[in-house]
Amino acid sequence: MPLLLILLVTAGVSAGCVLTHWLVMEQLIKRLCSDRRKTSRVLLQGMAILLLTHLVHIAAFGVVFLLINANWPGTFGELTGAVEDPPRIDFLDAWYFSACTYSTVGYGDVSATGDLRILAGVEALVGFLMITWSASFSFYIMNHAWRDRFRD
Repeated sequence: MPLLLILLVTAGVSAGCVLTHWLVMEQLIKRLCSDRRKTSRVLLQGMAILLLTHLVHIAAFGVVFLLINANWPGTFGELTGAVEDPPRIDFLDAWYFSACTYSTVGYGDVSATGDLRILAGVEALVGFLMITWSASFSFYIMNHAWRDRFRD
């Protein structure tokens, strides 16, 4: 039963990240298309919004790790590692672990055990996909915007 719950939670938070990322990029395209004279400003704001979107994704996964770790210790696994004695994971620890996992850095000083490893593994895949999606989106938008800007 714990495995099924972790799979459902993982699917939910992953789908939420993908959906919000798509919605943010859709709004950025609409904004860029409606304000073509101020391309540089819109592109810089777009990059800041994409960065903020990634930070929100990291926080969403971090909150899930924190809630599971705090409310059901040991049931689904736990976050362990570079924390005080007795071990206590706070939001900063969970966010840090989530950021390392999402960005696929994976320092390893905080790690997941048990079924939480499934959530962590999927977060790494989701993070890799969202980061590359943002990069390709940014390249595409900049290529088109700058081509039009310097053609005039």
